[in-house]
Amino acid sequence: MRASLVALVLVLAIGCGSNDPKANPEASVWDLGGADLAKADTKKLLPDLGALPDLGQKAPCESEWQDAVRPQSKVSTGQVATTEQAGGEKVTTVDATAGGMSAALSNPYVYVSFEQGGVRAELDDFAARSSKGWDLAFRRAVIRVNGGDSGTGQGAVAILPGKTLADVTAVPPASNFATDDFLDDKCKIKVNPINDISTAIGGATGMWYSYDTGTMKLTPNAEAYVIRTASGKHLKLVVEGYYKGTAGANYTLRWSML
Repeated sequence: MRASLVALVLVLAIGCGSNDPKANPEASVWDLGGADLAKADTKKLLPDLGALPDLGQKAPCESEWQDAVRPQSKVSTGQVATTEQAGGEKVTTVDATAGGMSAALSNPYVYVSFEQGGVRAELDDFAARSSKGWDLAFRRAVIRVNGGDSGTGQGAVAILPGKTLADVTAVPPASNFATDDFLDDKCKIKVNPINDISTAIGGATGMWYSYDTGTMKLTPNAEAYVIRTASGKHLKLVVEGYYKGTAGANYTLRWSML
């Protein structure tokens, strides 16, 4: 009986000794108590993980992006037509009427490539987010540009108040351009006074138009825009009209490449 007790004590002593970090250099930091951790070689137990990633970027805001854009998995059938004008100008009409005022959010944006001559890009809202095949997107009174919160392109907008298309002869400085930024750093959605998302073409007010609350009619601002395309080229553009008869969201755009 006494011999058995001695053997048991020896086995326990050997087992307890395995917590000594010097005796077991592969021991995990999680196996050590406070006293043992103080004696341990933490360089072996806690590997160098290198520099932490830069977290100074806007949060992904995925669910908020979907709340703002209300993306649809179907491609718009809104008609886009472009005609050549004298002097190299073009006129593009865009039918962004789908759904009317009440059901617009259940319909996709109309995506337009101006680099390709003013044609509709056959993209749904999800595919457009990572595509450089469009420059501007239209849904009712909202116009998005392929950059910033709207897309992965280089798209941006410079606003030139009071200017006509003929007045614009050069690309403004880079500091004049803004990308779409309708989600703040805390993922809060930015909206304009009529509750549409606030995009770059709307400037400080979020509105590229004036809005009559009595008639519920909008009038394009007297200004020109220089649009940086998804690939980094530039075009100048004015919104000449928003109505076809009395039906809104029928855009008439006059533009040319710069």
